Amino acid sequence: MLWTEFMSADGYIHNPPGVIRHLYKTDYEPQLIAQIFGGNTEALISCAKDIEQKYDFAGIELNM
Repeated sequence: MLWTEFMSADGYIHNPPGVIRHLYKTDYEPQLIAQIFGGNTEALISCAKDIEQKYDFAGIELNM
């Protein structure tokens, strides 16, 4: 199991293409967990839902 870099939920909400690079993965990382952080609960939830719908991660770790 591997984890991505931390990605700001607020940054993702405001500029997804600018920060999504922190979540890129390769075919060699099938069990990858996305890590997002932030102090805004609504932004964390929104970001997690969007990532879940658009990308194939083994899980999403929320850090407040």
